Amino acid sequence: MDFFAEPLSNLNVKRLYQNIIPLLFLLWVMASFAIGAEPVVIEDNCLYAATGSHSEYLLASSEDLGIEDILQKKYQDQFQPHKKDAFTLGLTSNILWLRFKLANRSEGPLIFAVDRPFPYVDLYTPQKGRTGVSYDVQHSGYLSGERKGEAELNFRFSTFYVPKNASGDEYFYLRLKPFSKEINSSLSFLPFVEERENFIKRTWKEIAFFFIVCGMLLSLAFYNLFIAIQLKDKVYFAYVGYVAFILIYVLTRSGLPAAFGVPRLNLLSIQAVATALCFSILFAKSFLQTKEHCPVLHHLLTVCFILCLAVIAAMVAGRPKLGNTLVHGVGAIGVWLAIITGIRRLLQGYVPARYYVAGWLTISLGSFTVSLQGFGLLPNNFVTTNAVAITCTMETVLLSLALGDRINALQQEKRVLQVQEKRLMELSIRDELTGLFNKRWFSTKISSEIENCRAVDQPLSLIILDIDHFKRFNDAYGHAMGDTVLNQLGKIISVNVRERDVPCRYGGEEFTIILPLIDLKKAAQIAERLRGIFSRFVFRTGSGEKIKATISLGAAELSPTDDAASLFEKADQALYRAKNSGRDRVITA
Repeated sequence: MDFFAEPLSNLNVKRLYQNIIPLLFLLWVMASFAIGAEPVVIEDNCLYAATGSHSEYLLASSEDLGIEDILQKKYQDQFQPHKKDAFTLGLTSNILWLRFKLANRSEGPLIFAVDRPFPYVDLYTPQKGRTGVSYDVQHSGYLSGERKGEAELNFRFSTFYVPKNASGDEYFYLRLKPFSKEINSSLSFLPFVEERENFIKRTWKEIAFFFIVCGMLLSLAFYNLFIAIQLKDKVYFAYVGYVAFILIYVLTRSGLPAAFGVPRLNLLSIQAVATALCFSILFAKSFLQTKEHCPVLHHLLTVCFILCLAVIAAMVAGRPKLGNTLVHGVGAIGVWLAIITGIRRLLQGYVPARYYVAGWLTISLGSFTVSLQGFGLLPNNFVTTNAVAITCTMETVLLSLALGDRINALQQEKRVLQVQEKRLMELSIRDELTGLFNKRWFSTKISSEIENCRAVDQPLSLIILDIDHFKRFNDAYGHAMGDTVLNQLGKIISVNVRERDVPCRYGGEEFTIILPLIDLKKAAQIAERLRGIFSRFVFRTGSGEKIKATISLGAAELSPTDDAASLFEKADQALYRAKNSGRDRVITA
């Protein structure tokens, strides 16, 4: 019985699906290969279009394949469709071939470009003739001018003209060649077509941005170089070296050298990164004082420094593959080692490390952004493409703030040391019981004050005083009460002299007061005031008894023939006469 004449039972339906569905899938696959990628169509109102999702690609290991070889069926069948606008094919030394169809239906000229600087990029443009399709080639890439005459267009990345007669019927072919088979290049880029005027405007905005970034880096380098020369501080010299090689790295990432006629500067990116890492390690060691505070991390930083030197040596010796491998490993380890070291010092209380940690976290964010873009998890745009260069610039600013914070910390530490030094100085020249200067300070100041007053032809007086019957007082009321009397006398003297006067406890119950710019008459008045205040002061003993004490004072004025010793002798003789005259009085010499 015929299959289609049977009743449509559940079994027949199941058999129908089993036969038709595989057939439909096979037809879909065949149609996909037959049709290929849809052409990119540019209309008048279309200023920009990404071509990645309209392209097919082939990775070829041989550098000798030309357009004639690629057009053969053997290689045509190897092209794979690409579904995304941006290519993220990872690190490779293979040659990348792209093919895509492009229909130019706009009135204005178009530019085809890739948004990364590559050394060698060729665009093969289809041209229909009587004998069939031929291909014209345009050269671009920052080293193309060295290969076959000058490149067609000089921009910061590879650019090509798109013919106005592009119909979309034939494939365009793009050949992208890394610098060397010895160095793996990152095939992460965005191919696109753009209206020429719009492309030029956007490109100049991006160039202006990189000029601002480079200007910032130059300003930071010269400003901190000036400080380094003034301070002779190795931390600043390390920072300047780091900024200088970060500037070279940013230039290599920006593509500006190709746009301004120095394309081979783009080849120095590995050396620039390795040298910048060397300076960053020297900076970390000095800035964070790792040898004293983090010895284990200090040794790890030293290992990274040696590996960075090995990268530079490998590049100089013509071993770029080894240098490229080492620099990626050291870079990844070095960033996190710097962050860990900074956090360690921050936890130890070193406040300037906060900006240091923030700077290296910023760089790690840039690297993470580029990685996510490489995996296709972030869009391929100007910010994500240049994330590392942008974050490196931000980090140099943060490290500059860290240096400023370090200066503030050093100044604060200096102020603390000055206060401590002053305190120790005070302790060495002050009498602990009375708070007045001691005999050592009196011996130092009396001569200098005499010289100062004679230099300006001004008077100077000296008062010597002591407490009447102080030994008898101590015997009667105890040494604790005697100390109370001495302390109170010190307070009275401090309150009743000027700031520039020099009151001292000379020894025991004897005191001296140096009075610069004071003649004998005024000195006698000061002495009398002190005597009156002290004699009226009432002391209380431990039993509550009220008692008083008196002082005797001798005053003398510096004469033209006096020195420190003779002036002291005159005042001391005046004090002796005051005591012999009944005490509790002032006598002048």
